[in-house]
Amino acid sequence: MEFWNADIVSLLYQPLEGHQPFRLLRLEAGRLGEEITCELVPTTLGDATGKYEATSYTWGPPEDPQTITCNGARMKIQRNAFSMLDGLRLPDRPRTIWIDAICIDQSNLDERAAQVSMMSEIYRSARNVVVWLGPPDESSRIAMDYAAALDHQALVKEYTAVIEAPGDSLLESNFQGKTYFFDERDQTEAFRGLAFAILTFLQRPWFNRVWIQQEAALCRHTRVFCGTQSVEWDQLFSLAWIMHPRQAGGYPGYIEDALGNVFNNLSAVVEIQKFRARIFNDLYGTHRTAIYLLQTLASARRFGATDPRDKVFSLQNLATDSGEWIEVSYRVPWQIIYLEVARICLENGWLDFLEAAGRAHHERGSILPSWAPDYRGGSEEYSIREHPLWMPGGGVPGLGFPRPDSAGSVHQLPKSHKRRVALSPEIKGFKGSRKQLLQSYANVKCTMSDEIVYVSKLLDEVPGPSTTYLDIIEEDLRHLSTLQHQTYLNDESISDAYKLTIILGRDAQGNVANPRFVQDNWDDWVRWIGNDAVNGLKGEQKPPLFNACFRASRVAGQFRFAITKHGYFCVVNRLTKVGDEVAVFTGYLLCVVLRPWSPSSGDEQTKINGHEDRTRSQADAAQYYEFIGDAYVHGMMRNEAQCIIDEFNCKYKPSESQWDKILRASASGDGEGWKTLGFSGNYSRILSTLGSRRVKLV
Repeated sequence: MEFWNADIVSLLYQPLEGHQPFRLLRLEAGRLGEEITCELVPTTLGDATGKYEATSYTWGPPEDPQTITCNGARMKIQRNAFSMLDGLRLPDRPRTIWIDAICIDQSNLDERAAQVSMMSEIYRSARNVVVWLGPPDESSRIAMDYAAALDHQALVKEYTAVIEAPGDSLLESNFQGKTYFFDERDQTEAFRGLAFAILTFLQRPWFNRVWIQQEAALCRHTRVFCGTQSVEWDQLFSLAWIMHPRQAGGYPGYIEDALGNVFNNLSAVVEIQKFRARIFNDLYGTHRTAIYLLQTLASARRFGATDPRDKVFSLQNLATDSGEWIEVSYRVPWQIIYLEVARICLENGWLDFLEAAGRAHHERGSILPSWAPDYRGGSEEYSIREHPLWMPGGGVPGLGFPRPDSAGSVHQLPKSHKRRVALSPEIKGFKGSRKQLLQSYANVKCTMSDEIVYVSKLLDEVPGPSTTYLDIIEEDLRHLSTLQHQTYLNDESISDAYKLTIILGRDAQGNVANPRFVQDNWDDWVRWIGNDAVNGLKGEQKPPLFNACFRASRVAGQFRFAITKHGYFCVVNRLTKVGDEVAVFTGYLLCVVLRPWSPSSGDEQTKINGHEDRTRSQADAAQYYEFIGDAYVHGMMRNEAQCIIDEFNCKYKPSESQWDKILRASASGDGEGWKTLGFSGNYSRILSTLGSRRVKLV
């Protein structure tokens, strides 16, 4: 797009001068459909504060550019930008705005970086921000009218109570008392038509852009336009809030085909409101002010960005600790930027970035080390949704407060261990020591690990046109019947523990479920699935309660049930294989899957006599692993690993004398220590999987 106007760049852009310089666009008066005339006006933030409006819109595809007159020259711009200028200009007087596609010389990488570094100040200093959702249609007219009529003050107050609650979490369990559009009892045809219109409206491209997070959050006065209709920001937020389900998968069946990307879009709006509440305490009656980059990056994968680096640069601008992070530069490859984020996080003891890391999140053949986050993805389909009570790796250090005793570190791989990767021309041409991060490993503290000996199939791996999850369940149950122990670690029956595992131990409201929940709801669900397999009646029946839990866990689609050597029941991502390990990292909110790695195995395997085989003994000796992705381990999500280690002084690979001491302290599950912990004696069978050590992630 920057090449469209290469022949007139000198007419449009002169070097910027002064303190915090930037350009504004004077949009001349005109009516809809008339030729658009405008002028670029160089200025500084100090001189322009409060005298312009900043815009937030979707760049859109580069096809079919439109022409305007700017500084007397014929300039090409994206169709979406053209539509916004046409819709926003006033009929009787000029309008002064800031629009990134025109006010920044996009062909000048250094200017682009400098202006992006200033963008948070540009939006903060604007008189108001104009959000442009695009031209109107029938759905937008219905949705905007509905949003304008909402009691937005009450709904914003309802939401504020959620983010001010202890824990400051926007997870499912905090949403249970919220107002929900689909609570309406009499869902008539008219109601359903309204629902479809709103959902269609909320899937406009603007909602998915990563830049909207700062653009809509940083200015007190933000107004949303769709054609000539407009509402205040709080009214748009209120519409998104009431459409946001109390838990994933909580929508009625009749709208499933219309959902598309709406859940991610709704979450994006909710995130913006969280930031606004922290920035404008007086406006929303809130007390928290800190915004850390790790919080802003938590949902980066959901958003779209033309340039992968903008996933960090745009969200960094929102953070109060942004000065401690990454210098904005479009000359640094995105891979290096992402690795820099991970390195800084590791050195501060913050492991949250791992949610976007691992081979489950990487493209096939990725040159990134497995521990590097990849924020480019557009969904969370390979992520396990956290629960506020989960902390398998113990308490997480407060953001902004590093925890040196458990901080990770990054080191160069030995020359003999270098990974064989094909570098792009951009990376080959990049100079600087940071390039070495591509051939480095992360040193992370681990407190539990155990080898996976069984993984269930996924639906797309089972042949047959009428296959249902019942076929996979039956195979799992046959395997469970062969286990040595028919009682799980926490004293639940094997059957109950299995059923709880495949729903991540959560009930239909997202709360921690107990065996009684599966005992009361399992049979109804199995019959419901069976009806569909036999005679296609499932769609005519109301889904049972267990189905919402199962859909939310995404087992059989993106995740598998797995069992480890010492009897842990797990949910692991679809890439997981027998021979991988489940593990617990200190300070991480989920369990993880690791794959033993050695230099001779390339990415993950080596061929011996024509057969693929893991060189596990070599990997064990070096403790090198590939990080595959997140996991849920039933009965180990509440810091049980560290508690048992502390109580019995567990060691990783203990000597014979150390092992004798551990067993004597445990007294086979009947000792005083287990009473202190409040754990069932069945946990004693996993003592040999525990012990603090460092693992090296490549």
